[in-house]
Amino acid sequence: MTEPTAASGNALPDPGKKPPLNYAPGALGRRELSPRQYRNVLLWMMGVALAATVAWWVAMFCTCQPNVGYCVFFFTPLLLGAIWVSLAWQLLTFVRQYPQPRRRLFWAIIGVAFFLGPYNFFRAGGDMFELSVRFHLWRAGGAQKVQAQFNQWLARRPASGNHERQLFGDFPPAGGSYVPVPASKLPPAVRYMHRHFPSRLDMGSDDVANLDNVYVLTTTNIMIGPPGWEPQGGADWRDHVFGGHRKVADGIWVMIGMYDK
Repeated sequence: MTEPTAASGNALPDPGKKPPLNYAPGALGRRELSPRQYRNVLLWMMGVALAATVAWWVAMFCTCQPNVGYCVFFFTPLLLGAIWVSLAWQLLTFVRQYPQPRRRLFWAIIGVAFFLGPYNFFRAGGDMFELSVRFHLWRAGGAQKVQAQFNQWLARRPASGNHERQLFGDFPPAGGSYVPVPASKLPPAVRYMHRHFPSRLDMGSDDVANLDNVYVLTTTNIMIGPPGWEPQGGADWRDHVFGGHRKVADGIWVMIGMYDK
């Protein structure tokens, strides 16, 4: 096979002209997209990913959960993180190969996309849960009011031998099944928080109320103690990065982790 030359009459490829992008070749044939079309496809896909991400955030906030309550959605953080990193890498490669007029805008989009990848995987669920806790504390009358009513209610609850107290129910002295406390007997702020953040174990200890639960292999624990209280060790650098322990207000902390039982 001979190489094309000017003497043979075959057109030589222009070394300064970049070839069109081959996109989605398959059984229906090869479709070639221009750089502008490929850029628009990438931006459209990012728009769809952003809409799905925001919808997932809103769902977690509205349901007061760090993940949507179905096992299939346990992989949503991993899926969204992989999608954002993949789209960011493709747009970065495109911008480096085909410089765009508004370079700062595209670099900003790339930076946000690379940020959303690990953020959705590591922190988004915990941040939405914390935001929901803060919102409902405000709706219940403020963090101080919620704290005061929980402390008073916990002090009135009967204690067992290991200083643990049932928050929202009792076991009859003669034995029998668990009997929930009627909602009308709960203080208003306690009743409101219990309705939006039900407790799985329903326990309080050492003057600290624990509203714990499990959502799609993720454990949450809202700890409400006296003024100035904080869990042993407080929050270290890992908590600041991954959000395992979070201080919501004075004496009120949120703990988020993986369910391992």
